Amino acid sequence: MSSFFYSTENVDYFYMLIVLLKFITDALAFPTTLRLFDFMNMSCIGKSTFFRHQHYYLQLTIIKVWKDEQATMINQLSNIDGGLILAGDGRSGSPGHCAKYGSYSVIEQRLNKVLDIQLVQSNEVPNSAWCEHEGLKRTIAFLIESGLEVSTIISDRHRQNAKWIKDELPDTKHYYDVWYVAKGIGKKMIHLVAKKIAQTSSMETVHCQPPLLVCCFYSR
Repeated sequence: MSSFFYSTENVDYFYMLIVLLKFITDALAFPTTLRLFDFMNMSCIGKSTFFRHQHYYLQLTIIKVWKDEQATMINQLSNIDGGLILAGDGRSGSPGHCAKYGSYSVIEQRLNKVLDIQLVQSNEVPNSAWCEHEGLKRTIAFLIESGLEVSTIISDRHRQNAKWIKDELPDTKHYYDVWYVAKGIGKKMIHLVAKKIAQTSSMETVHCQPPLLVCCFYSR
């Protein structure tokens, strides 16, 4: 295989393969690639054919590989003593409170691998701010249905999630991520320092170093 890629006569084919792989896997690059091929006077499939190939071949393959890997991880975790130690967080499709989609991902800390991903559309919940909470609920339901027990959850300081975990998972330990704790303390410290400076009419600038806050949190 290495001799093929390092062969002089196959270098052009190798770079063409890279372009084609980028073209196939990235829908956002399709218009740019199409203009490039048109500039080079090269024939190419149309937009509808491109997305049809993605739907019937690429996406199905990705889903199958993911499901197989997920089943392997679940089977592996079922043979490990102790419940799951999960670290999870949500991500919105756009900033602000007008996201159309929100995803929630969890990582099993002992495997250090993503164990589950849930995608929530905003019209499935009261508003887009609920996407993260709904994603967490779906993830926990899926893992319990798979025969796994959740012993620990590490998350950000999402109050809705914290209340739900306390009420619905009373035997599960819930911890806040130290990064979010340090971030919250840092904002409060900066606000207090700015208020103090304004009161004393001082022009001195005070800097708050986030690493120091993290060290203080761990020392407690």
